Amino acid sequence: MGSGRSKLTCIWMMVALSALSIDAMRHDDSVSEMFVGGNSDSIGEFYHTTDEIITEIRQLSKSCPYLEITPETYQDTTLQAITVSKHPKNASEKKSSENILTGLLIFGEHARELISPELALSFVKRLCSNDSKANGVLNSFRFRIYPVCNPEGRRKVEAGDYCRRTNSNGVDLNRNWGDHWKPTPKDSQSQSWSGPGKFSEGETLILKREVTRSPPDLFITVHSGILGMYTPYAWSGKLPNGNSDDHEQVMLEIPDSEVPSGLPDHVYKMLQILRRNDEKYCRCSAGPAGREVGYLCSGTCLDYIYDVAKTKYTFGLEIFDKNADLGYANYPGKMLLSINSTINRRRHTHHSHSHGHQHGSSCFIESSQSTTSVDNLNKKARKHLRNHRDIHKNQYNMEKSRFPMGVESAGRACLEAFNPVTKKLYDETLDNWTNALLDIATDVVRAELTTDS
Repeated sequence: MGSGRSKLTCIWMMVALSALSIDAMRHDDSVSEMFVGGNSDSIGEFYHTTDEIITEIRQLSKSCPYLEITPETYQDTTLQAITVSKHPKNASEKKSSENILTGLLIFGEHARELISPELALSFVKRLCSNDSKANGVLNSFRFRIYPVCNPEGRRKVEAGDYCRRTNSNGVDLNRNWGDHWKPTPKDSQSQSWSGPGKFSEGETLILKREVTRSPPDLFITVHSGILGMYTPYAWSGKLPNGNSDDHEQVMLEIPDSEVPSGLPDHVYKMLQILRRNDEKYCRCSAGPAGREVGYLCSGTCLDYIYDVAKTKYTFGLEIFDKNADLGYANYPGKMLLSINSTINRRRHTHHSHSHGHQHGSSCFIESSQSTTSVDNLNKKARKHLRNHRDIHKNQYNMEKSRFPMGVESAGRACLEAFNPVTKKLYDETLDNWTNALLDIATDVVRAELTTDS
């Protein structure tokens, strides 16, 4: 009897996962209807299309004198780049004398993460609002912002392909960067193909050109699918210490409650900034991505910006998880997001490793085919990861019936996995993380002032 139930459960899971495939999405007419509006359930009433985001920013530039939007093009790929600065255009060249920092923020690398470009729009609006916090940041920063880094992929999502993660060529842009890039299998169901070679895509080449031209002091990449706040590295279980090849694999040995000692000053400050803002805005898994996510990912923007561009303050933010244990706590003047981060991370890791699918996966999780084996990690790391899987296996079994067949379409499931679909949660998410972006930038300014002194 028990064996029969197990077989039925396996069959059910195979059917459910098949329903989340790209092919199922392409034929789900109800999905595009959700985006374009026309009924009370439509997210189109408060989400923006890609073109609407760019149009709204252009309109804002007419009343915001320190905002400029310009196209950045490579062959047939064009990304819109935003500059927000109260300083001269060549401020980045004078930053040593004027103490002007440069910040590069990128959003929407993954098409289905609609909330990420929405945060870009919210952040730009806040920078132009003349409130005290935004003005304080702009006194010290010149920002370059790419609000939609995968515009053609996002347009396919808007047209109904709600499970699409990749660009129009089927490439996962956050596996296509040139730092520890490695080939991954290409097949019809893959959502994490790293491309035919590193920097094979116009989108990543444009961003590479950006960081080569003006290496930033602060870099932030924004994704959704889980909640987390990360630093490098994603490609290994090693702790950044200024030497990406020789340092010990100690990352997974560090307790959650401790900031490691004996680190270079900038790494220590980066972790302190992350943990301080995690306490205020996320209360989720926070720390080096290779440790906090539990799996290793190659070819990410996070590691390239840190290793190659030598950006001292490099962060990856995951800003939404539909399965998070949401709650709100009154802090002075704010309602701040609180989540059960342990269950969130454990459930997420089990989803991705045990089933090799991309529903609910973050920017730092690879499919089971391309994930680095735990055998490549040290003994303590292997024990940590195996315990990680065992503990949250039961949690996954309790969660797997959230999308019973016949109740929600595959499109709706993907939509809800990566994006808030109520206006209240949408507004709360944007307000929370807009403030987080401002506070991270403020903390970087303070850290640099301490360094200078």
